[in-house]
Amino acid sequence: MSTRRGTWVAPRLAPGGLPMDVTMCTRALNTARSLLPFDIGARTFERVLNSHFDHKMYGLKPAHHAINQQPFVNDVLPSRILTGTVQIRGNVSRLGPDYAEFRDGSRVVIDDVIVATGYSKHYPFLPPEVAPYVLDDRVELYKFIFPVGDPSVAFVGLVEPIGGFWPVAEMQARYVARVLSGKLQLPDVERQRKEAARRASALAIDSARYAAQVHWIAYMDELASILGVKPNLSRLAITDPVLYKRCVFGPCLPYQFRLEGPHSWEGAREAVLDFPKRVASVLTPHTAPEETSLRRATAGAIDIAATCTVMILIAYVLSLAI
Repeated sequence: MSTRRGTWVAPRLAPGGLPMDVTMCTRALNTARSLLPFDIGARTFERVLNSHFDHKMYGLKPAHHAINQQPFVNDVLPSRILTGTVQIRGNVSRLGPDYAEFRDGSRVVIDDVIVATGYSKHYPFLPPEVAPYVLDDRVELYKFIFPVGDPSVAFVGLVEPIGGFWPVAEMQARYVARVLSGKLQLPDVERQRKEAARRASALAIDSARYAAQVHWIAYMDELASILGVKPNLSRLAITDPVLYKRCVFGPCLPYQFRLEGPHSWEGAREAVLDFPKRVASVLTPHTAPEETSLRRATAGAIDIAATCTVMILIAYVLSLAI
């Protein structure tokens, strides 16, 4: 396997066997990441990933930090490297009739080449003034949705979220619906252009591949605040502590954005609280959810998320005292 930059690899499963999203994609950790100095948050996340295997020893550690890029989610790659089934190589310098030559001068006889480079952001069927374009590895779209100065067309799903994709696409669709229905007005062109430039300058990796990268919880909260559907956590802490704990320390489920505001859903609270039952009904259909260990695993995952957040804050305080 040839890799130019290397990559951070994240496992699918968290402690207790639940998806890693349950412990890592929480409001608590997202808030800690945004408040703490970049180096502390980056090193903490990288220690979590390196606890599964040492990325440097396996030849995969990239130059950029883990929180700057969507990690490669895979459970089998480390074991494949360990057994020799997969060999990590650097960048390819050239291809021959039956071999690949790498920048270090080594050659490997090959049968096939699988180019896993993703997709380019080009829309040849749209006029140039409308299509989102990549210029110097930047995408000029307001909120990564509307071409600057043109609200007649919108792009839903063009973002590269560090987190779940479909919740982000749904939030974008809700934003677009409000604009196209005339219930929400976009700011003036100059403000749109400045915000697009600000987002572009904040990118940690200069690459067209990451030109539309966002941290998904922060990005959804940004759109939700404009739409009036962001959950009021301060109020929930007083009026509904159980729901507050699940919203802050549990996985950031998209049902949170149906708790209040336009197009709210009366079943949203139950959907947030009862997601362990729905997972259990798939994993253990022959057993009642109350009889499974999934609820305990979920509670443990939430406790882990809370503990990690507290530990990060303590590390920050100690770093200030040194």
